[in-house]
Amino acid sequence: MSASLSRYMRAWSKPQVAAFAFELTDETFGVHSLRFEQDDTGAGRALRINLVCHLAWISGTLLGVLAGGLIDDVRLLGLDFALPAMFIALLVLQLRGRMYTWVALGAGALSMLIWVVGLTQWNVILAAVTAAGVAAGVETWYRKRS
Repeated sequence: MSASLSRYMRAWSKPQVAAFAFELTDETFGVHSLRFEQDDTGAGRALRINLVCHLAWISGTLLGVLAGGLIDDVRLLGLDFALPAMFIALLVLQLRGRMYTWVALGAGALSMLIWVVGLTQWNVILAAVTAAGVAAGVETWYRKRS
């Protein structure tokens, strides 16, 4: 993930890039990819965002360890949907046009199809890689035609 954002970090020092890469998570990648595209590429703010998110992750993990046994069924509180809901929200923020929307919908449909077939451990990865590959091919073909 940090490699795809590296073009925005050319003015950063090596220690800043190393700290950024160390603390980068899926969630902060989604935030930073939007920020960086809008020319908000300052190292200080990016590192603070990563640090806050990293500390929240560690605090949440500690809270889960200490209090997780107090909750018998997370479904009653809707907690089983928290992580998928967060990733859906991050995905929606990435949709910048029709092509992105079609790729996301196609990947979701393909993921469900792969899951139904029985590859439940690989459905998301296979669908994402396949949809991204098809989209890259279509985009390359379209650019050559234009």
